[in-house]
Amino acid sequence: MNRFQICGGIVVGPEEVRERACIAVERGRIAAITEEPQNAWGIRVDVAGCYVLPGLIDLHCDAIERELEPRTGVLFPASVALRSLEGRLVASGITTAYHSISFAEEEFGVRSRALAGEIVEATHRRAEISPIRLRVHLRYEVTHQSALPAVLQLVERGRVHLLSFMDHTPGQGQYREAEEYRRFLADAYGTRPEEFSRLMVLKHRGRRDAAAGLARLAAAGRARGVPLSSHDDDSAASIEAALARGATISEFPVTLEAACHAAACGMAVCVGAPNVVRGGSQGAGIRALDAIEIGAASVLCSDYYPAALLSAVFQLGAGRLPLPAAVRLATLNPAQAAGLAHHTGSLEPGKWADLIVVRLVEGTPEVMGVMRAGQWAYRPRYAVAAEVEDRLDVVESGPVASLARPGEG
Repeated sequence: MNRFQICGGIVVGPEEVRERACIAVERGRIAAITEEPQNAWGIRVDVAGCYVLPGLIDLHCDAIERELEPRTGVLFPASVALRSLEGRLVASGITTAYHSISFAEEEFGVRSRALAGEIVEATHRRAEISPIRLRVHLRYEVTHQSALPAVLQLVERGRVHLLSFMDHTPGQGQYREAEEYRRFLADAYGTRPEEFSRLMVLKHRGRRDAAAGLARLAAAGRARGVPLSSHDDDSAASIEAALARGATISEFPVTLEAACHAAACGMAVCVGAPNVVRGGSQGAGIRALDAIEIGAASVLCSDYYPAALLSAVFQLGAGRLPLPAAVRLATLNPAQAAGLAHHTGSLEPGKWADLIVVRLVEGTPEVMGVMRAGQWAYRPRYAVAAEVEDRLDVVESGPVASLARPGEG
């Protein structure tokens, strides 16, 4: 189906909301956005009463870790975990997902360099057949340099689409005190006290010697055009260090000072959608709403909970921000940060037809349809289609119509 139109919805553009507009799609791209249906565009998909948004772009989704290891020590094959999570991502309205895959040494479970490498390769294979766009966000623990050769090889082979630098050594960043980190590892990964003590020795030793490897990896990323990100920045000084490496994204700054400095320096500042929905951080981090309201945060990501991304958008758009501005936090802004904005991130002619159809049920957004490059990745089973020849038929059977011909599927 090379030509069709999606009509009657509340279309959220980058700057304005258009009531009952029509989006014409041709060969996977948006051809036009009009006020009325056009006979020339053939099949009409009726989405009356629903919002039409760009597909969500999630730069940091580490939910894959829990899919791989739903219980401590219980591991599932990467192919199974990726397929399972993919269903949740699609149903959450995410059309481009960056799986956050962490490389450490033998720090814990799925973050070990051997297993993390397998997950990267499995993601690469799955991306060939996935109904949504899958990307690799490789997170490198800078204190664990034994992982550096494997990470460099993946960058040079084009397996990495976003590269971030983490340092979880207690005393800075996310964990100001060692006890906080010990409790986290014990609760999340069952790390025993003797393992934690060994890990601390490793991390402090590695942190002293990290500079050369960090510079080498940052240079490799820049050479390949991979966007670079810093993680858990806690001060203006840490932002300056990240900028010196070539980072253009600051993820989850733990102080407003760091967030404001990053934004003032032109970095994309990423905060978690779960933080918005819940009203605060699960730890000692900043309140995402505060950073957004003062203009110090420009990107939302799902972090560990994909469903939070769309909920956060509509929560912000219900009064704190104009709806287009709230939508940009999870669409156009991450697209710009990742270098994808010329193709996706907004509903504009010439861009891929990556879009989602959403209705509000008791104020909560519910995804009714997901389209990637003009092809449905998700749609309600009860929806039917209308064939349009010389005139426009009004589809009356549901809020979203399938593109299948009558009688197919």
